[in-house]
Amino acid sequence: MVITLVVLVVLLIGAMALLRSSDSSTALAGQLGFRRDLKNQAERALTLAIRSLKSGDLATATARQSSAASANYSAARLETDGATGLPSLLLGSDSAFTGAGYHIAIVDADGGGANAESGVTVRYLIDRQCPEAGAVDETSCSRTSVLRQNSGQDTNSQMASTAFRSSQHTIYRISVRVDGPRGTQAFVQSAVAL
Repeated sequence: MVITLVVLVVLLIGAMALLRSSDSSTALAGQLGFRRDLKNQAERALTLAIRSLKSGDLATATARQSSAASANYSAARLETDGATGLPSLLLGSDSAFTGAGYHIAIVDADGGGANAESGVTVRYLIDRQCPEAGAVDETSCSRTSVLRQNSGQDTNSQMASTAFRSSQHTIYRISVRVDGPRGTQAFVQSAVAL
């Protein structure tokens, strides 16, 4: 009888441990699902920002010379948090972000508009890597060289006879913050040269 009781206690402890492990795995899988969804939303916001730079409100060099809060764009480099490299304004409160004139988006399946049921909010900032607004100053703005092949035909099909040219492009930093359900957050940052 004593041996049976000991075996039952051991089986009960094992069942409780298994149940607790199962609950932890379910919670972890749910959190990983939230993070994956937030990263997908951040990538969609990144795509919207790049589209704005290439074919939207900020498509011309003249439009990028001055800040445009309606496009979440700063013509001058924004102050960053030293630990993360993200703009401090992006890490702050909603009121500080909107108080600076920027807008917080709620992204839906169509890439814009509102979807309050999802509980996902997206903030993004585009900042030109120049110390001040105005025309691009080639000495103080962060720039990169882009090597391109000339459009002429290569008759010998050999790399040695192909001509390349280099051009300088200004760097734009795109930083995205996505807030989701249960306090989850995701951050994505990318640099684009135009």
